[in-house]
Amino acid sequence: MEPVAALSLLREIDPVAGGPLSQVRTLRPLSFDEKKAAEAAFQGHPLNPVWSQTALEIYFGVQATLAARGKRI
Repeated sequence: MEPVAALSLLREIDPVAGGPLSQVRTLRPLSFDEKKAAEAAFQGHPLNPVWSQTALEIYFGVQATLAARGKRI
């Protein structure tokens, strides 16, 4: 699965609990900082504190998903 497609799926599914999020989100293209956050999380790089709240959610969501699957981050 392509990283962008995986992140779109991540917006629909709670990566830790594996169930639906309490808020339903509309799928949309990721912003620049959201893409950078996803890339940093997948590569194990530190977060950038100037990213948007949504980008930070993506960063921590990707890290949580990788950790839950036993991937080294």
